[in-house]
Amino acid sequence: PELVELEEALNVMAGRLDTLIGQQRSFVADASHQLRTPLTAIRLRLENLQSTTADSAILAEIDASIAETNRLAQLVDDLLKLARAESQPQLSTVNLTQEARDRADLWSAVADEAGVVVHVDTPDVTLHVTCVTGGLEQILDNVMDNAISAAPTPGGEVWITVSPGAASHSVSVADNGPGLSQDQKGRAFDRFWRARDDTSGTGLGLPIAQMLAESAGGSVTLEDHESHGLRVVVTLPSALPA
Repeated sequence: PELVELEEALNVMAGRLDTLIGQQRSFVADASHQLRTPLTAIRLRLENLQSTTADSAILAEIDASIAETNRLAQLVDDLLKLARAESQPQLSTVNLTQEARDRADLWSAVADEAGVVVHVDTPDVTLHVTCVTGGLEQILDNVMDNAISAAPTPGGEVWITVSPGAASHSVSVADNGPGLSQDQKGRAFDRFWRARDDTSGTGLGLPIAQMLAESAGGSVTLEDHESHGLRVVVTLPSALPA
């Protein structure tokens, strides 16, 4: 009788925990979604104020306010992405080779403006992987953003490489920046953790990438890149063409 009672108590506890976790995810998603509109309205009002004054001191305060509003909007967007990644995802088959080329081409404009050169190395064959629908773009966007920000300017370089495998394929993004220590690598997937305080990131990029990869049965790992720099390796299960 004691074991039966314990079993019933554990089942009730598990059910309550599942409900609470679901409610928490829904709250984060709903709150993030609702905050996007007022933040956009605030930014537009501030931008309109810029055209009404020529006072340099006031303009400086408005610029600072707009920057903080943009940072908060980015945080809200990342929280929404994280909440969606934690929900039950829908998986699909993705062309890893083409997606890597597309994201590298997209980020080349940002890299050029920052004085960073992007190198792309993909095989001639087409590699397909299983990933959360729309997740591979988010993963590569987060990783490319981090790599370009970490690369020195001028003289910065970023390498995006697609490597075939048997049961899985991988895409890696490396930079020639300062890299991370072993302790920093251990904390890099903690939410809101940032290696540097002088960046505009939210500290959610790598946790989101990890969550999306693991939801499809894949992984995200961090390695040293040659003598210095960081390499982020995203591994996803191989799949047949859809």
